[in-house]
Amino acid sequence: MDQILAQVSRARRRLWLDLFLNRVFTCLFFTLIIAVVAMGVPKLVAIPQLPTNWTLWCGFAGLTAGVVAALAWTLARGMSTLDAAVELDSRFELRERVSSSLALTSGDAATPAGQALLSDAARALERIEVGSRFGITLPRHKWLPVLTTACAFLLLSLLGNP
Repeated sequence: MDQILAQVSRARRRLWLDLFLNRVFTCLFFTLIIAVVAMGVPKLVAIPQLPTNWTLWCGFAGLTAGVVAALAWTLARGMSTLDAAVELDSRFELRERVSSSLALTSGDAATPAGQALLSDAARALERIEVGSRFGITLPRHKWLPVLTTACAFLLLSLLGNP
């Protein structure tokens, strides 16, 4: 059972990281849009006693808020161990061996059928490398909104406040 849990844990970490990276770009887009608006308002309307590094603070706040929001979102709605086991079964065509073995209760695992399922799942997992089918992917279209917002950020930082 330890080998099964170790492989599922590897798959879960990779799935979690992939999910976090995809969500961080979505969160960064929205928080940077808010930061760009916060930077743009003083360019249009004179605001007295505005901090000297307002642009820098807005950028830092947007980046920090985006990463924290993505982390919180991923922690709150991330992959469970059973979800990772189902995904492991699916990607390596293991016909629900791993997810079924994790779903066994301690009483069911002690039966001869449960022991056979556990040994079959462990044997199937011995010959696989989790990293081969659980790569970290980031679609190219995720970069576009963040880069566009970063360009707007740079343009606004070049303009002076009234």
